[in-house]
Amino acid sequence: MVHSVLFGAFERTRAFMSPDVPRAKTSIAVVTCAGVVAGWCSVVLVTPIDQIKAYLQVQYGSSQATKYRGVADCTMGLVRARGIVGGLYRFWFPTMLEMTMMGPYFGGYEASRRYFSDKCNFSTQHGDGDKATASKSISPIASFLAGGVGGSLFWIVALPFDAVKNQLMTQSLEASSLTSSSTKNIIYRNGDLRTIHQILSQTLARQGVSGLYRGMAPALLRTFPANGATFLTYETVTNIFAENHLK
Repeated sequence: MVHSVLFGAFERTRAFMSPDVPRAKTSIAVVTCAGVVAGWCSVVLVTPIDQIKAYLQVQYGSSQATKYRGVADCTMGLVRARGIVGGLYRFWFPTMLEMTMMGPYFGGYEASRRYFSDKCNFSTQHGDGDKATASKSISPIASFLAGGVGGSLFWIVALPFDAVKNQLMTQSLEASSLTSSSTKNIIYRNGDLRTIHQILSQTLARQGVSGLYRGMAPALLRTFPANGATFLTYETVTNIFAENHLK
Protein backbone atom coordinates (compact mmCIF):
# COMPACT_ATOMS: atom_id res chain seq x y z
CA MET A 1 0.00 0.00 0.00
CA VAL A 2 2.83 2.39 0.85
CA HIS A 3 4.49 1.77 -2.51
CA SER A 4 1.17 2.29 -4.29
CA VAL A 5 0.81 5.73 -2.72
CA LEU A 6 4.49 6.51 -3.24
CA PHE A 7 4.71 5.62 -6.93
CA GLY A 8 1.24 6.96 -7.71
CA ALA A 9 2.01 10.33 -6.12
CA PHE A 10 5.37 10.40 -7.89
CA GLU A 11 3.86 9.90 -11.35
CA ARG A 12 1.08 12.41 -10.72
CA THR A 13 3.49 15.05 -9.43
CA ARG A 14 5.96 14.49 -12.26
CA ALA A 15 3.19 14.80 -14.84
CA PHE A 16 1.91 17.98 -13.16
CA MET A 17 5.36 19.59 -13.09
CA SER A 18 6.24 18.57 -16.66
CA PRO A 19 2.98 18.15 -18.56
CA ASP A 20 3.15 16.47 -21.98
CA VAL A 21 6.79 15.55 -21.37
CA PRO A 22 7.60 11.81 -21.32
CA ARG A 23 9.45 10.57 -18.28
CA ALA A 24 12.53 9.70 -20.32
CA LYS A 25 12.91 13.40 -21.19
CA THR A 26 11.91 14.87 -17.83
CA SER A 27 14.78 16.67 -16.11
CA ILE A 28 16.38 14.93 -13.14
CA ALA A 29 15.58 18.01 -11.03
CA VAL A 30 11.86 17.59 -11.71
CA VAL A 31 12.05 13.85 -11.03
CA THR A 32 13.79 14.56 -7.72
CA CYS A 33 11.22 17.17 -6.69
CA ALA A 34 8.40 14.79 -7.61
CA GLY A 35 10.06 12.17 -5.41
CA VAL A 36 10.13 14.59 -2.47
CA VAL A 37 6.41 15.30 -2.84
CA ALA A 38 5.68 11.58 -3.16
CA GLY A 39 7.61 10.95 0.04
CA TRP A 40 5.56 13.57 1.86
CA CYS A 41 2.33 12.02 0.60
CA SER A 42 3.35 8.63 1.99
CA VAL A 43 3.93 10.03 5.51
CA VAL A 44 0.27 9.46 6.37
CA LEU A 45 0.84 5.70 6.03
CA VAL A 46 4.51 5.40 6.96
CA THR A 47 4.26 7.20 10.32
CA PRO A 48 1.85 4.81 12.10
CA ILE A 49 3.49 1.75 10.50
CA ASP A 50 6.95 2.79 11.68
CA GLN A 51 5.65 3.70 15.14
CA ILE A 52 4.06 0.29 15.67
CA LYS A 53 7.04 -1.55 14.17
CA ALA A 54 9.50 0.34 16.39
CA TYR A 55 7.53 -0.43 19.56
CA LEU A 56 7.24 -4.12 18.75
CA GLN A 57 10.92 -4.42 17.85
CA VAL A 58 12.02 -2.80 21.11
CA GLN A 59 9.82 -4.95 23.32
CA TYR A 60 10.77 -8.20 21.57
CA GLY A 61 14.44 -7.34 22.01
CA SER A 62 14.00 -6.52 25.70
CA SER A 63 14.17 -8.83 28.70
CA GLN A 64 11.11 -7.11 30.15
CA ALA A 65 7.62 -8.58 29.98
CA THR A 66 5.89 -8.19 26.64
CA LYS A 67 3.57 -5.17 26.69
CA TYR A 68 1.89 -5.65 23.32
CA ARG A 69 0.86 -9.03 21.90
CA GLY A 70 0.96 -8.00 18.24
CA VAL A 71 0.22 -5.32 15.66
CA ALA A 72 -3.49 -5.00 16.45
CA ASP A 73 -2.91 -4.92 20.20
CA CYS A 74 -0.15 -2.32 19.85
CA THR A 75 -2.33 -0.15 17.61
CA MET A 76 -5.30 -0.25 19.96
CA GLY A 77 -3.06 0.33 22.98
CA LEU A 78 -1.52 3.47 21.48
CA VAL A 79 -4.90 4.82 20.38
CA ARG A 80 -6.48 4.18 23.81
CA ALA A 81 -3.55 5.81 25.61
CA ARG A 82 -3.01 8.88 23.42
CA GLY A 83 -5.66 8.98 20.72
CA ILE A 84 -5.12 8.50 17.00
CA VAL A 85 -3.05 11.64 16.45
CA GLY A 86 -1.03 11.43 19.66
CA GLY A 87 -0.57 7.68 19.51
CA LEU A 88 0.06 7.02 15.83
CA TYR A 89 1.09 10.40 14.38
CA ARG A 90 3.03 12.00 17.20
CA PHE A 91 6.31 11.76 15.29
CA TRP A 92 5.09 12.68 11.81
CA PHE A 93 7.69 15.43 11.45
CA PRO A 94 10.84 13.26 11.77
CA THR A 95 9.13 10.77 9.47
CA MET A 96 8.57 13.55 6.93
CA LEU A 97 12.25 14.52 7.16
CA GLU A 98 13.24 10.94 6.38
CA MET A 99 10.72 10.56 3.54
CA THR A 100 12.01 13.78 1.97
CA MET A 101 14.96 11.62 0.92
CA MET A 102 12.61 9.97 -1.60
CA GLY A 103 13.83 12.78 -3.83
CA PRO A 104 17.32 11.23 -4.15
CA TYR A 105 15.63 7.82 -4.32
CA PHE A 106 13.69 8.59 -7.50
CA GLY A 107 16.28 11.00 -8.85
CA GLY A 108 19.06 8.45 -8.34
CA TYR A 109 16.99 5.77 -10.03
CA GLU A 110 16.16 7.89 -13.06
CA ALA A 111 19.75 9.11 -13.52
CA SER A 112 21.07 5.55 -13.21
CA ARG A 113 18.38 4.22 -15.53
CA ARG A 114 19.40 6.65 -18.25
CA TYR A 115 23.08 5.92 -17.71
CA PHE A 116 22.66 2.16 -17.98
CA SER A 117 20.39 2.54 -21.02
CA ASP A 118 22.59 5.01 -22.92
CA LYS A 119 26.17 4.30 -21.84
CA CYS A 120 25.99 0.58 -21.11
CA ASN A 121 23.54 -0.19 -23.92
CA PHE A 122 21.15 -1.92 -21.52
CA SER A 123 18.02 -1.36 -23.59
CA THR A 124 15.49 -3.40 -25.46
CA GLN A 125 14.72 -2.40 -29.03
CA HIS A 126 11.27 -2.81 -30.54
CA GLY A 127 10.53 -2.95 -34.23
CA ASP A 128 13.03 -2.97 -37.10
CA GLY A 129 16.45 -1.95 -35.78
CA ASP A 130 17.34 -0.35 -39.13
CA LYS A 131 14.45 2.09 -39.00
CA ALA A 132 14.70 5.44 -37.31
CA THR A 133 11.26 4.94 -35.86
CA ALA A 134 12.33 1.93 -33.87
CA SER A 135 11.65 2.52 -30.16
CA LYS A 136 13.64 1.50 -27.15
CA SER A 137 12.63 0.62 -23.64
CA ILE A 138 14.69 -0.03 -20.55
CA SER A 139 15.85 -3.61 -20.15
CA PRO A 140 15.15 -5.65 -17.00
CA ILE A 141 18.87 -5.59 -16.17
CA ALA A 142 19.07 -1.80 -16.31
CA SER A 143 15.86 -1.42 -14.31
CA PHE A 144 17.11 -3.78 -11.60
CA LEU A 145 20.54 -2.13 -11.34
CA ALA A 146 19.12 1.39 -11.34
CA GLY A 147 16.61 0.42 -8.66
CA GLY A 148 19.43 -0.90 -6.52
CA VAL A 149 21.35 2.35 -6.96
CA GLY A 150 18.30 4.45 -6.07
CA GLY A 151 17.56 2.38 -2.98
CA SER A 152 21.19 2.52 -1.83
CA LEU A 153 21.31 6.29 -2.32
CA PHE A 154 18.16 6.67 -0.26
CA TRP A 155 19.59 4.85 2.75
CA ILE A 156 22.92 6.64 2.53
CA VAL A 157 21.19 10.00 2.99
CA ALA A 158 18.20 8.84 5.07
CA LEU A 159 19.77 6.53 7.64
CA PRO A 160 20.71 9.36 10.07
CA PHE A 161 17.10 10.59 9.99
CA ASP A 162 15.87 7.04 10.50
CA ALA A 163 18.19 6.53 13.48
CA VAL A 164 16.95 9.68 15.22
CA LYS A 165 13.33 8.91 14.38
CA ASN A 166 13.51 5.41 15.85
CA GLN A 167 14.95 6.76 19.10
CA LEU A 168 12.16 9.33 19.29
CA MET A 169 9.49 6.70 18.68
CA THR A 170 10.76 4.18 21.22
CA GLN A 171 12.15 6.30 24.06
CA SER A 172 8.91 6.34 26.07
CA LEU A 173 8.65 2.54 25.94
CA GLU A 174 12.34 2.18 26.78
CA ALA A 175 12.01 4.57 29.70
CA SER A 176 9.13 2.59 31.20
CA SER A 177 11.28 -0.55 31.28
CA LEU A 178 14.40 1.06 32.81
CA THR A 179 15.29 1.61 36.42
CA SER A 180 15.07 5.11 37.83
CA SER A 181 18.87 5.45 37.88
CA SER A 182 19.18 4.67 34.19
CA THR A 183 16.38 6.83 32.83
CA LYS A 184 18.69 9.87 32.71
CA ASN A 185 19.76 8.75 29.23
CA ILE A 186 16.14 8.71 28.09
CA ILE A 187 14.29 11.43 30.05
CA TYR A 188 15.57 14.79 31.20
CA ARG A 189 15.09 16.27 34.66
CA ASN A 190 11.87 18.00 33.76
CA GLY A 191 10.34 14.69 32.72
CA ASP A 192 10.11 15.56 29.05
CA LEU A 193 11.17 13.13 26.35
CA ARG A 194 14.19 14.08 24.30
CA THR A 195 13.82 16.25 21.22
CA ILE A 196 15.36 15.69 17.80
CA HIS A 197 18.16 18.12 18.63
CA GLN A 198 18.89 16.47 21.96
CA ILE A 199 19.02 12.96 20.49
CA LEU A 200 21.24 14.15 17.65
CA SER A 201 23.59 15.98 20.03
CA GLN A 202 23.89 13.02 22.39
CA THR A 203 24.54 10.56 19.58
CA LEU A 204 27.24 12.71 18.03
CA ALA A 205 28.88 13.35 21.40
CA ARG A 206 29.00 9.69 22.36
CA GLN A 207 29.51 7.88 19.07
CA GLY A 208 30.37 10.50 16.47
CA VAL A 209 28.92 10.48 12.98
CA SER A 210 29.24 6.69 12.87
CA GLY A 211 26.49 6.51 15.48
CA LEU A 212 24.04 7.82 12.90
CA TYR A 213 25.08 5.16 10.39
CA ARG A 214 24.86 2.05 12.53
CA GLY A 215 23.44 -0.79 10.44
CA MET A 216 24.46 0.75 7.12
CA ALA A 217 26.07 -2.43 5.75
CA PRO A 218 23.07 -4.72 6.25
CA ALA A 219 20.74 -1.96 5.07
CA LEU A 220 22.63 -1.67 1.77
CA LEU A 221 22.83 -5.44 1.34
CA ARG A 222 19.09 -5.68 1.81
CA THR A 223 18.01 -2.62 -0.12
CA PHE A 224 19.87 -3.23 -3.40
CA PRO A 225 18.04 -6.41 -4.44
CA ALA A 226 14.78 -5.32 -2.80
CA ASN A 227 14.56 -2.00 -4.63
CA GLY A 228 15.95 -3.53 -7.80
CA ALA A 229 12.99 -5.91 -7.77
CA THR A 230 10.62 -3.07 -6.85
CA PHE A 231 11.57 -0.90 -9.84
CA LEU A 232 11.72 -3.90 -12.16
CA THR A 233 8.12 -4.70 -11.23
CA TYR A 234 7.16 -1.03 -11.52
CA GLU A 235 8.61 -0.71 -15.03
CA THR A 236 7.10 -4.01 -16.15
CA VAL A 237 3.60 -3.16 -14.94
CA THR A 238 3.86 0.38 -16.35
CA ASN A 239 4.83 -0.97 -19.79
CA ILE A 240 1.99 -3.51 -19.73
CA PHE A 241 -0.61 -0.82 -18.97
CA ALA A 242 0.91 1.50 -21.57
CA GLU A 243 0.79 -1.16 -24.27
CA ASN A 244 -2.80 -2.07 -23.43
CA HIS A 245 -3.78 1.60 -23.46
CA LEU A 246 -2.36 2.03 -26.98
CA LYS A 247 -4.30 -0.95 -28.37
